[in-house]
Amino acid sequence: MGFLVAVLCFYLAVQQPDWNDGLFLLFLAFVAVLGLGSLGHVLNDWSDIEEDRRAGKSNTMSRLSLPQRFLSLIVVVVIGYLPWFVGLKSNPFIITLLGLELLLFLLYSVRPVRLKRFPQVAIVLDALYAYVNPSLFLWLTFVASIGNEAKLIETVSLFVWTLPMGLRHIVNHHVMDRENDRVSSTPNLANIYHPSSILNWIRYVLVPIEIFGALLFIILIGMENVWPCTGLAITWIVVVALNGSSKFPFVKVRLGAAWMDGFYLKAVVGISLLILTMFQIQYGIAVVLFILFFTDVPSHPLLRIGLKRLIRAASNLIKKPYKAASLLFNWNLYYLRKWVLRWTEERNWGKHYALRLEEQRLDAKGNVAIFNQNFSKFSETFIDGQRKSLDYRTYYYYGHPKPLMEESIGHLMGNESYLRELKYAFLRLMGWDVKEYEDNLLADNLLEHKVSVILVHFGPTAVQVMNAAEKTGIPLIVMFHGYDAWNTSQLEELQEDYDKLFQVATGVIGVSRDICRQLEGLGCAKEKIEYLPAQISPNYFEAFDRTYETNELTFLSVGRFSKTKSPFLLLTAFRIALKELPAAKLVMVGADDGEGLFEVCQMMAKAWNIDEQVSFKGALTAVEVHTEMQKATVFVQHSVTTVLHGDKEGTPVGIMEAMAVGLPIVATDHAGISEMIAKEKTGILVTEYDLEAMAEGMVRFGKNVELRRQMGKAAANALRKNETVMDNLRLISELIDRHKLKR
Repeated sequence: MGFLVAVLCFYLAVQQPDWNDGLFLLFLAFVAVLGLGSLGHVLNDWSDIEEDRRAGKSNTMSRLSLPQRFLSLIVVVVIGYLPWFVGLKSNPFIITLLGLELLLFLLYSVRPVRLKRFPQVAIVLDALYAYVNPSLFLWLTFVASIGNEAKLIETVSLFVWTLPMGLRHIVNHHVMDRENDRVSSTPNLANIYHPSSILNWIRYVLVPIEIFGALLFIILIGMENVWPCTGLAITWIVVVALNGSSKFPFVKVRLGAAWMDGFYLKAVVGISLLILTMFQIQYGIAVVLFILFFTDVPSHPLLRIGLKRLIRAASNLIKKPYKAASLLFNWNLYYLRKWVLRWTEERNWGKHYALRLEEQRLDAKGNVAIFNQNFSKFSETFIDGQRKSLDYRTYYYYGHPKPLMEESIGHLMGNESYLRELKYAFLRLMGWDVKEYEDNLLADNLLEHKVSVILVHFGPTAVQVMNAAEKTGIPLIVMFHGYDAWNTSQLEELQEDYDKLFQVATGVIGVSRDICRQLEGLGCAKEKIEYLPAQISPNYFEAFDRTYETNELTFLSVGRFSKTKSPFLLLTAFRIALKELPAAKLVMVGADDGEGLFEVCQMMAKAWNIDEQVSFKGALTAVEVHTEMQKATVFVQHSVTTVLHGDKEGTPVGIMEAMAVGLPIVATDHAGISEMIAKEKTGILVTEYDLEAMAEGMVRFGKNVELRRQMGKAAANALRKNETVMDNLRLISELIDRHKLKR
């Protein structure tokens, strides 16, 4: 449709009829194209119902009854041909072309002829009824309606232009739709000839002819008016040159959307309507309609954002007086009841009294800002649980590298990405310090929320927050979880930042004693360091009557597929254990952590032919993990210190959760694991990288029900006596209260 509008607008720009006649002709042409185009879709969909069903493609006509299909067909025929009865002029040749259009539709798609069965014929017919014939009869109609005589050379040039263009579009469609057509057994040129051969045909035959035909038509039609002719001819030559190539056909050509189509729609229509508007300002109506229907301007981010803000501003303008009046009335009523009628606070607030008391209590406790790189990562349920359990009014910030997303309001730089990019571009253009600007933005938001203490998870995120904390004077507590305290590569990169962080932070938490010692070694003052493992869900502490005797032996691992958790080593140990426990199963819960290990482990299991005995569950919710732990027999984890960067874990949450539900555990003597598990008392601990020992521990539990029962119950009892785990929420709350601002 866009191309047809371009041809007609160009002809109007050359002839410059009165705006009443010109706009009326454009309207009728639009109706005709809409109707005839719909006619093609109706006939095509009706004929392709069975083929589309096999290919799984949507088909509008398949949802209609037979009478509804006939009614649809009649409606689009009437719409398509009606303009020639109410305003568009015709002659015998135009009437012949209009009849030919319907005949082409029928020959192409309707049985028993259905020439679309023959791809070589089908593409020609498709190009004729979709591009060539509509261009000819609409252009000839415009010529006749304006009162001119069409010249044969002009008609031929339009044919030379539109036929290769139509063929190019149709064969492109065949390439893009070849898979669907293969499934539905629909003949497709791209399933006969390779797409590269089709591309060569487009490049060396169709495009050169199309370029020549377009220039010839523009010059021949435009000879009657120098301005549109010169403007479009020069623009066309420039566009061709900008898309030039050093080899024949001297232009870049590829499958899919082509640069020529943009020229037809934007340059031809744009220049033509501009000339018409200069001739008669009323043609500006066509400009507006063109922008709305044929360009992406209405969906442009600036316009969309501007309109959204305009609506919001208008809404606020209406609401503000009402809100102000309502607020004034309510407070006057409140003080009247309080001072004159002597009502109690409870009576005065009525049903809102409990909420009022809760708000006052939270105000007195102070607000807490929680920062993390991620919003709700599958492996960080302990952070999500913490922020939901804390008895404070909390604000949650996240994002990477700078946590500028706030859960309730979105991005602090604005939720429209387009505007954010413009803001950042402007800051850089002006030479302003972007980081300083972000720090100020974050500081202002923290002050606006009246935050009393900042709690940050992970050292690198705390580095991004510490300047804002300094600017506000709000105390900063940072919680180190593992890699942020051990990865040598990261420690080298953040050495100076950590030095400053340890000065700025009022409290530094390590989730394992191992990390606490490391933090002291990194330069943090000992008096600032607190030991507190990550929080686990209270659901894990509910009484659970585990059956240690089971017919199915299931080993379970839970955690990220990362190097520190080394799932590939665990898989290797399980393979060794299978020699003694051939019926055992291994369930691995967790997803890839950006290192590609999830797929690597699947490949290893397949290569070792044990993929039937290993189940990869992916990321699960906390409830689903709990269910898997209740069904499992033994919990296994082979955490290690990485070779290149000395990366380590903290105190794995999965270990604590497994202990809580009474699972016997085989794990490595690694970081905080050995702080939770007493060797040979509450679990089996083995040396890192000792896969034989790991397999031996699995076999011991697999063959000894009593050992499973003994150590599983001992682990559950030990965890319930661990104050740092059982009273985690109280301890973190006491830490917050100790450091927060006293308002």
